[in-house]
Amino acid sequence: MTLSELESIIGVKFPKKWHEIYNTGAMEWLEAGVGVFRKNRDKYLNDPKAFLMLSCDCEPLMFEKIPGRFGGCGGGISWGTGNGGVG
Repeated sequence: MTLSELESIIGVKFPKKWHEIYNTGAMEWLEAGVGVFRKNRDKYLNDPKAFLMLSCDCEPLMFEKIPGRFGGCGGGISWGTGNGGVG
C-alpha cells in the first residue's frame, strides 16, 4: 500500500513534507507489510534512509494496518482538510 492509497482509504491528505520524505524511499519499510518486514527486519533496521525506523520493542503500524485502526482515532487527523490541521 502506498502513502497515496492510504490517504484515499482513510480520507486524509498528509502534509507535503510527508510526501517528499516518502518519495525518497524512506518509508519503504512501512509499505512492505508485516510479513515482508519481519522477513527482512535486519535490512530495514540497517537502512540509513529509513524514516521512523525504531530498533525497539514496539514498531509503528504498517500502512496496511492503519485503516483498520483509524476508527479508534476518532477521526482526529485533519491535515489539509481545512479544519485547522497542518497543511
